[in-house]
Amino acid sequence: PYTFQQQKQSIIKKTPFGNSIVFDFAKELIRNEKVGRGASTDFLAISFSATDYIGHHFGPNSVEVEDTYLRLDEELAVFIDFLDETYGKRNYVLFLTADHGAAHNPQYLLDKKVPAGYFFADNELIQLNNKLEEQFGEKDACKSIINGQVYLNLQPFAKDKQQAISDYVVHYFQQHEAVQSAFEMHNISNLSIPPFLKDVLLLSYLPARSGQIGFVLKPAYLDAYATTGTSHGVWNPYDTKIPLLFYGNGIPGKTKNEKVFITDIAPTLANYLGISPPNGCIGQALQLKP
Repeated sequence: PYTFQQQKQSIIKKTPFGNSIVFDFAKELIRNEKVGRGASTDFLAISFSATDYIGHHFGPNSVEVEDTYLRLDEELAVFIDFLDETYGKRNYVLFLTADHGAAHNPQYLLDKKVPAGYFFADNELIQLNNKLEEQFGEKDACKSIINGQVYLNLQPFAKDKQQAISDYVVHYFQQHEAVQSAFEMHNISNLSIPPFLKDVLLLSYLPARSGQIGFVLKPAYLDAYATTGTSHGVWNPYDTKIPLLFYGNGIPGKTKNEKVFITDIAPTLANYLGISPPNGCIGQALQLKP
């Protein structure tokens, strides 16, 4: 039980009732905007973000998360019944997925004698800048550490010193207890790491926006902002394995236990509708029809 009287109204997004409001809004949208009633195909995307807020706040093993998904399951059933009543069974296509998984809270794992730990980027930024100032005599040489990437301010330094700083930062993180590997981002293709992990890192690298240095945390180490709850953003299966479900008109009732990607959704829907995929599409169309 929770008491919400003293909370701001924005607390709704950290409760299952945030999802309830989204369901209600979607139904009213379908009714009043006559979605699916015109000559052209309509696409309605619905994001149930309360699951994300609750998961971050409480962690995946919490009773709050269990309660949230039990409620979500019930409300999905009601929503599908609404779609059946509105359009008729099998007269629409629905897909359901997630944008990511989530890590276990490290303290939860430590309590169960599983190796785990925290990585606090703000603290690491302070410590790294202190080390760089001692070594190279310049304050704030590192601008930020975010999402496994290190952004350096190399302009004040001569070319030879810039490379020395990059080498120093790579070595600094290679020695870190929470880090599995560290590298220069432009050198990802030459790393001696599993090919699938190299591919994932390359997809995360855009020279105009990425940091100069990248690092990968050890399994069960969390890039955290607090010691409670959890987060995401790593390659590990607990973070990247998510469900993908298609349901409705012409969809066979079968399960495929094979690796597909979230980028496959757009070309799959385009193929189903008999139209060209989006111009930035990188996924592969899945076979939906028998």
